[in-house]
Amino acid sequence: MQTSSLSFRWRDDTRSHRYGEPPTPLRFLDFEIDGVSLWNALRDRGHEEIGWLGVYDDDREPSAIRRLLLREPPEPWFHNPELYVCPACADLGCGAITVRVERSDGFFTWRGLGPYHFAEGPYAEALAHATSLTKTGN
Repeated sequence: MQTSSLSFRWRDDTRSHRYGEPPTPLRFLDFEIDGVSLWNALRDRGHEEIGWLGVYDDDREPSAIRRLLLREPPEPWFHNPELYVCPACADLGCGAITVRVERSDGFFTWRGLGPYHFAEGPYAEALAHATSLTKTGN
């Protein structure tokens, strides 16, 4: 099994997200796997969603992190934790890209967009680092 690394990078999406309104820049943290932007790969397939890190308010972000660590169940209407959300409202009911997360033998595995296998320690550290980035905005 090949192990991947998870990291994050600030992105700016400058497309218009509300009909008839001028483009509004939206800044968010993008998920990168082995240094490759997952957001760019999804955009190439026609998806418009953006990462929720840096977009969610302080109450929703820790819960979303816990879902990716399998410490909290997904939102009731989804079976999997969210990675990307609607750029206009960040509401999960409006549209989201989710990933199935499994944990076994010291690894977290993402399925649906992968599979990607992450060693448990570096995976948890990367998510903790992302949270600190959203708090500082750096």
